[in-house]
Amino acid sequence: MYVAALAHYQVQEVQSANRLLKTQENPKARFQALFDAILADAGSPSGRLGCFICNAAAERTNLGSQATDQLVDALGRLRSIFADALNVPSGDDYLADSVLAGYIGFRNLVRNDWSTTNLQAVANDLLSMTDRGAKLPQQP
Repeated sequence: MYVAALAHYQVQEVQSANRLLKTQENPKARFQALFDAILADAGSPSGRLGCFICNAAAERTNLGSQATDQLVDALGRLRSIFADALNVPSGDDYLADSVLAGYIGFRNLVRNDWSTTNLQAVANDLLSMTDRGAKLPQQP
């Protein structure tokens, strides 16, 4: 049942994030739209439920191998759409990894009812990473 739920939410969460990211012209505006949507839901019952994929990532030690595989696939899909939204060249996905890590943490802060002021500050810090896309050194 958990694996089926992960599969369902993988489609739902990834497609929802992808739709939001595609509404804007540049990386910073794309992620601003994504974080604004999450902030708009903060404090509500659905905001407190969080992102099922992010919740599963935080609780990964409790998953069986099939659920872990499903989770890794879901995180890979999020990472991929983040890399596309950041316009990072193939192979420079570490910026997408950083944004993904921040996104997972951000969603968990929202889930744990962090203050709106602090959430906005975190979102702003995460957005500052999106400006670095063109300035990143090449990976070895």
